[in-house]
Amino acid sequence: MKTLFSDERFRLCLEPIGPLETNVGFILDQKAHRLAVVDAPPNSWDFFQKHFPPSEWTLTQLFLTHGHWDHMADASHFADAQALLWAGERDALFFQHPEIMGAFGLKSPIIPCQVEHWAEEGECCEVFPSLSLRALHVPGHSPGSFAYVFPQILLAFVGDTLFAGGIGRSDLPGGDGERLLRSVREQLYTLPDETRIIPGHGPLSSILREKRHNPHVRA
Repeated sequence: MKTLFSDERFRLCLEPIGPLETNVGFILDQKAHRLAVVDAPPNSWDFFQKHFPPSEWTLTQLFLTHGHWDHMADASHFADAQALLWAGERDALFFQHPEIMGAFGLKSPIIPCQVEHWAEEGECCEVFPSLSLRALHVPGHSPGSFAYVFPQILLAFVGDTLFAGGIGRSDLPGGDGERLLRSVREQLYTLPDETRIIPGHGPLSSILREKRHNPHVRA
């Protein structure tokens, strides 16, 4: 796992997991031995159990950037382990009826999951004491796509909305190319330039770098 942030209490780690190497975030409260997770692709539950055994760590939340299979396939396992699931309600159909993702070429069955908390635009959450998160609705790749921003440490999980030098596809069910561009310009590009972005796949970038160099959407 790659450590993106660490201080005397908190550590934020990243690991690409699953057949599409989805970037999964692990936010650790090292003093209280609690952790939250961002996204749950195939194989993420096995990885989690191996590295964070329940005898040593308490799982608190799972933040899902959107409802496509490569980000939520293992979500039901985290829910069974008592994680509070966050996601965008406009992607509810994907979570409740994942078989519809057969239209995406998915062959393996996925267990539906119950999302307990539907994120709202601009909503803030104290993940752990003194570490907060802000949810931004960024539709376009999917109707219920959300970005999760840690303003105190200038990090943002942006799902498949924005990539290093690219943007998410909008040709899947519920996608909207024009809405995707507005989400980037009006939501993500309004974050501080120094904010590091963690896309759903691939290398990290920053808001400033994308505003200057992304060929699909400039500031």
